[in-house]
Amino acid sequence: MMYIFQATIYTILLYVVYLLFLKNRTDHNWSRAYLLMNIGLPFILPFITVPAFQTKHNAVAEIMLPAISIGAEVSKSETAAGMAPIIYLAISFTLLGYLAAQLVRITLFIKRYKTEKQAGFRLIRNSSMGPGSWFNYIFIPEYDIDNAILEHEQAHVKLKHSYDVLLLRLLQCFAWPNLFLFVLAKELKTVHEFQADAAAGIDRKGYSESLLNGLLHTKHFSLSHTFFHHPIKRRIMMLQKKRTPAGLLKAATIVPLMIVGMLYIQSPKEAVANVATPNPGSTKDAAGVYTSVDKLPEFIGQRYLHDYMRMNLRYPDEAKIQKIEGRVEVKFIIDEQGNLSNPTVISSPDELLSSEVLRVVSTMKEWSPAEVNGKKVRAYFTLPVEFKMEQPAPQPYDEALRKQMLIGNGRKELIVTANGC
Repeated sequence: MMYIFQATIYTILLYVVYLLFLKNRTDHNWSRAYLLMNIGLPFILPFITVPAFQTKHNAVAEIMLPAISIGAEVSKSETAAGMAPIIYLAISFTLLGYLAAQLVRITLFIKRYKTEKQAGFRLIRNSSMGPGSWFNYIFIPEYDIDNAILEHEQAHVKLKHSYDVLLLRLLQCFAWPNLFLFVLAKELKTVHEFQADAAAGIDRKGYSESLLNGLLHTKHFSLSHTFFHHPIKRRIMMLQKKRTPAGLLKAATIVPLMIVGMLYIQSPKEAVANVATPNPGSTKDAAGVYTSVDKLPEFIGQRYLHDYMRMNLRYPDEAKIQKIEGRVEVKFIIDEQGNLSNPTVISSPDELLSSEVLRVVSTMKEWSPAEVNGKKVRAYFTLPVEFKMEQPAPQPYDEALRKQMLIGNGRKELIVTANGC
């Protein structure tokens, strides 16, 4: 959800620039291009990092993970967090189903009527909809059609406005938490009408009267472009307005600066330098095993070490009953081939907790080895695991004595207490 939140913030910032410098301007092609950028770019920017904005440094001197904590029962907030992906997908597929139903409705409508093949489009007369257009189809409610209206709908077809609408609707299905997409969709359709009006406005006064006279006498599809599109006041105003390029120049200056600022803010300010450069801080013991390296070993067994530990660590039942808690630190070696060996507990409050950590560590077979000066080496790795008793231990007969996994907080910790694992 952080990704959607970040994309929403970027959408809002870019749309503010549009409101200040491009809205109600006569450069309709640029307005359309900007709105399309405003729709797509915020979902791309979060994936971009700029190396120039990062401060590189060599790997840490001590090869040791942050503590993994094992603790209590699932909180309400964590339960809600677990339900969030299900709710998100349910709404997304509902919106996708609704869009599919609208597409089927338009398809059946087109098949129901006889079409006349014209130059670059197909015309449907005496339909119950319109005037309007959808891709290369133009439909009108009567047999006769005003030339200005026909030119207006031809402009929609020629400029391929329906592609914009369909792509935006698909994006809305999967990025629906970004509510500003619905604002952008409305504004984009209005700009489409400005473009088509500009192409068809031969007699501006008469054309404006046609807009007003037909405003309340039309039916249309939500996906299609309709000739009588609100807000009518803006369309009439735009027909009378002169070209004003100043807003475009200001936007062209501000937007690149804004994008650079966004990338600077989101780019990590620190990065581990994995290049093969001499590191005088790399040290090893008498057995030739490194205690500090240029590149740390990485667990690759099941995507993330944290996830693997979460799925396998259990708070021992006897330790729960005896209210034993504390920090266990286990040290092991990752060799040049990525194999784990010699797991040893270097500190622990009790053998029960030590045995559990050793049991899980012994199953962690897949690692990428450490590197020094670009060469794979044997290195020590220290893994701290903290067991916490967050609630009084239940009686042995208590049904609450069960094992229950809990996703940890933002520090990537696992918490297990007497009520769960």
